[in-house]
Amino acid sequence: MEDKVFNPFKIFIFFGYITILLISGCVHTSPDGRGSSATVSTKILRGKVLKKSGINKTFIMEITEHGQKKSKTITYDRKTKGIDHVKNRKNIVVTCRTQKQTTHAIAISPELEGFAEGVTEISAQRVQQNQKNKKSFTLIDARPLYNFQRSHIPDALSIPSCSIKSSASLPQDKKTFLIFYCDGPLCGQSIMASSFAVHAGYENVHVLKDGLTGWEQEGYPTVAEDSFVLHAKGVIIDIRPAKNDNVARIPGSVAIPLEVLAKKMKTIPHDAPVVVYGDTTRQSQKALNLLRAAGYHHPAMVKDNFKGWKKRGRATSQDTVDKHITWQHKTRRAEISPQTFTDVVSGKLKGIILDVRTPEETKSGTMTGALLIPLHNLYEQMQDLPQGQNIFVYSSNGSRAHLAATILESRGYIASYLANDVVCQYGHCEVLF
Repeated sequence: MEDKVFNPFKIFIFFGYITILLISGCVHTSPDGRGSSATVSTKILRGKVLKKSGINKTFIMEITEHGQKKSKTITYDRKTKGIDHVKNRKNIVVTCRTQKQTTHAIAISPELEGFAEGVTEISAQRVQQNQKNKKSFTLIDARPLYNFQRSHIPDALSIPSCSIKSSASLPQDKKTFLIFYCDGPLCGQSIMASSFAVHAGYENVHVLKDGLTGWEQEGYPTVAEDSFVLHAKGVIIDIRPAKNDNVARIPGSVAIPLEVLAKKMKTIPHDAPVVVYGDTTRQSQKALNLLRAAGYHHPAMVKDNFKGWKKRGRATSQDTVDKHITWQHKTRRAEISPQTFTDVVSGKLKGIILDVRTPEETKSGTMTGALLIPLHNLYEQMQDLPQGQNIFVYSSNGSRAHLAATILESRGYIASYLANDVVCQYGHCEVLF
């Protein structure tokens, strides 16, 4: 390779950096687990804005369903992320929640006009078909390792976008069919990683444009890494029938049979990572569909369920069955509480506040005294940050803040991040608890 160094972050000057952590796919439950109706669901809509009403808090967009163009009225409120992207005749991507006859926007981002030259989009259906037909390809999860361990597409490899500094981590064969994905539609991590792959000489590069959320929306399975389950980092649910209460199970799991899961849903903390296992993949998929429809964020199943767990030689337990969930949120390394962040903003605690959102996002407001360095410019502008001082990073939903803090720590900075959502409107920003 030439001495000229490629900075994959620069590609975002043209294509944007949009990372949206979304809450579930629009999958409804039915006897076969892929079903037809649920009280609430989440889906992704793409289309052109026709009209916006600030008085009624609605906008109308033109979408295409089953090959036919139609108008769709969508509501929004102060918690809707990216409402500034709703402009007449602009193409947008909307993550929305539907309940009864109402469609409400959760997050909005502009539709990118394209990926880096040489990168093409691929659908979840085609990826799943390739898996089913055992076609040769390499599926790469470009999110941080923790996100991958918690929930990922079966057979995917973890190569975080922030660590893809050389093609050594990618297959040697430049003709390999590569597919990158991250959390949601137009996710910046997969765009960044795919751009690097093309620059490194790979000839067959694709991005799963709607990411893990689009995959879930099709009702396809997601799996957790055994290491995540072993350390009980979330709520591990044994959905097998109650008759199995006296047989071996995964240590730390809670018994909630599938037939009562919907009724017991309120006992599962909504911010908890959830992993299920049963006797079959079909059984576990039904549980995932229930959890996704209820708004749980990227629930997953144990790979190959309990039989696979035992086959891989993992530990089992026959202690008294636990039917009560005791999980509590544990902050990750470098994560700070909303109260700590609020104290920094108010001046009660000393430190530098770093906003890593895009310039477009900051038009709606920033935290008082924040230094603005978009994530895609972080490597270039890092020298503007002082060494030896506490740096508190935030973004719209915590994902980019986590990535930025990780990068800063790797360069010797004292950095922590806010995992909570931040909503800005009319120049004022608010941390959502």
